[in-house]
Amino acid sequence: MKRLGAVIPASARRALPGHDLPSLPVILIGLVITGLGLATMVVGFTTVIQRRTPGPLIGRVSAAAETLVSGPQTISVAAGAALVSVVDYRLLLMVVTAGMLAAAACLWPARRLTAPTSPTDRLVEMDRP
Repeated sequence: MKRLGAVIPASARRALPGHDLPSLPVILIGLVITGLGLATMVVGFTTVIQRRTPGPLIGRVSAAAETLVSGPQTISVAAGAALVSVVDYRLLLMVVTAGMLAAAACLWPARRLTAPTSPTDRLVEMDRP
């Protein structure tokens, strides 16, 4: 997992044959894979924010990142609900799979981050009134 990063396992699970089978064991295995992928992505995202943000600004950056993630997520849920009433869900799953694989291909070259700077380099002088 460490070598591949979180992008490939999270994206590849959608492309597995039999992903839409109505079988309880398949559903349970899929839920476990989804949970592991989601946990890996959240921990990675939070770690990047904490490593790359100066200490006094972590709260503001975290709030901004949460807004930028949850806003489009809310819109996508509404759009998905509207689309599933018009388009066959299997077609939607294929489009989502293609989009996730395209995103994984775009993100693959950037899977390695540069080493974090030393703690003294990250300190920011805050102006006080």
